[in-house]
Amino acid sequence: MGAAYLEEKLKDTYQTYYTTKGQAHLLRKNYLHTLAEAWAEKGQANKERIYKQLLHVEQQRATATRIKYIREKLKCDSTTSVKVRDSTGHWQEISDKGAMEEAIMAGTKTKYTAAFGTPFMVPPLVIELGYLGKGRAADEVLQGVYTIPPSIDQYTADFIRHLQQPQVIQENRDYPTEMPIETYRNYWRKAKERTSCYPGVLSFATLKAGAQDACITEFECIMMRGPLFAGYTPKNWKLCLDVMLLKKAGTTQVDALRMIMLFQPDCNYAFKFVG
Repeated sequence: MGAAYLEEKLKDTYQTYYTTKGQAHLLRKNYLHTLAEAWAEKGQANKERIYKQLLHVEQQRATATRIKYIREKLKCDSTTSVKVRDSTGHWQEISDKGAMEEAIMAGTKTKYTAAFGTPFMVPPLVIELGYLGKGRAADEVLQGVYTIPPSIDQYTADFIRHLQQPQVIQENRDYPTEMPIETYRNYWRKAKERTSCYPGVLSFATLKAGAQDACITEFECIMMRGPLFAGYTPKNWKLCLDVMLLKKAGTTQVDALRMIMLFQPDCNYAFKFVG
């Protein structure tokens, strides 16, 4: 199977697509006629009456699609300005791109370091549990046998007690050991192609399109199994893009915004599969 053959097949496919696209309106009407005839044969109603009902639904759907398109065009979800407190404590609106980025980074740093100084981030807990909860006492906490230091306050102590792993989880450690191709295919068939992800050569639309072909699906599923079951992390899975969103429409105070991280679409699926 050479390049010339593939180019010829691609050309034929495009030709078929554009020919069919030009006849879409007629083909849709023919389909509705066929559908009305099938329902009429089942004794549901008169064929012409069913056809008129189907046609009415089509017109309503087309109108709703146009309205949705116009509303999406008019809607702006991006953050075009933020509000920060000035030296007097009053909110000041910023719309300059550079100033906005500085304000967002400062606000995000404050939010992400808010736990500094809390009991889990200082001795003795940070020594015994570690910053990632993988210290020598982590298993004792999960088993519910950890001896809480007397210097720890009541609320933190109560939280630690509630970290004991439920018995049902301890007895049923069902971790995935395989990824069925059908599971992979079904996910991408249902995925929304416009879902945002880390900008790169892959997108949700790419993997959704690949799920329509058996050969491509099998290849992509095999490539996905490698990192999950062999225990390594692809370089592109280590990349992410921080995006600041409005948690509530019209609320642009920098401390009320929401930061999300966009990963590669295949990495995103890996998170969902393991979860």
